[in-house]
Amino acid sequence: MTCDIRTQRRSTSFPHVTSVTIPAPSGEMEILPGHAEAFIVLSTGEITIAGSNDVNLAIIGGVCHVVNDQVSIALVDAQGS
Repeated sequence: MTCDIRTQRRSTSFPHVTSVTIPAPSGEMEILPGHAEAFIVLSTGEITIAGSNDVNLAIIGGVCHVVNDQVSIALVDAQGS
């Protein structure tokens, strides 16, 4: 599975991801390989990208599109670790 994250300032790609956890309006949501196609509005919270090196991003909102093991996230802004 792959994950691309875009903000107004930059774009980052993660080519080998095992899961992506996002803050959805109804609570935390985990996206795994084989996930059904989905379009999710993101709430304020934290995104966790799990893979060889886990990445955590604090976000204030955005959108996420999942299709064919590709997770595309567009954010208002993010701060990561």
